Amino acid sequence: MNHYAIIFIRFKPFMTQSADQNLSAILGNMLRLNEKEVQAYFQLLRYCPSRASALAYQMKLPRTTVQNLLLNLEKAGLTTKAQEKNVFLFTPLHPKNLPRLLDLKKQEESSRFDQLSKDLKLLMPKIEVFADTKTHYPNVS
Repeated sequence: MNHYAIIFIRFKPFMTQSADQNLSAILGNMLRLNEKEVQAYFQLLRYCPSRASALAYQMKLPRTTVQNLLLNLEKAGLTTKAQEKNVFLFTPLHPKNLPRLLDLKKQEESSRFDQLSKDLKLLMPKIEVFADTKTHYPNVS
């Protein structure tokens, strides 16, 4: 009896460089990521789960640099890590979850600005003491 092995190759769609740059800029701006962090996220999507050393090879960057990029992505909520023996494997957040992540970031920012507004109201009397009453200051409109 003959046994045949069937090998499936995952097809990754090809993106033009300009489309890739536009996508990188949008994602970077949305989540406050730098270009290398966005690149690491895309590479992790292609080769997940992955070790930092494997991604470093793909990205042609030092392993420690890629490890720091992945840890930054973890802080941003874009990846998780799991330890397997003495190696960390990184898995990216699926792209369909990006809108939810953006909503969470929006809520965090809104809460932060609410707190800043409250703090500023409390500090205004102390800040205004430094203002010269004879000087005309421009208004913000």
